[in-house]
Amino acid sequence: MLESLAQAFRIPELKRRIYFDMIMFAIFVLGAHIPVPGINHEKLEALFGSGGFLGLVDVFSGGALRKMTIFAMGLHHHADAYPRHPLPGGHEQRG
Repeated sequence: MLESLAQAFRIPELKRRIYFDMIMFAIFVLGAHIPVPGINHEKLEALFGSGGFLGLVDVFSGGALRKMTIFAMGLHHHADAYPRHPLPGGHEQRG
């Protein structure tokens, strides 16, 4: 297995892609630890501490939802704020 990894780093394109993946993972881990400002974390902890469905959702988020971090909120909302995708029929959608 280590020989395969060493061979992968000898190929420049594959090496570049592996480094890119590691950097993106590091950025995601960092963003999963930065809390959203303006949130009452004591009340949020009480809400998730009661168990139930929200506790299960928090398990799937890796605990980032309980801490209400910036990446737990999701980034797709910013992309959807001003869509520029053409509508069927050739009409453009206005924001």
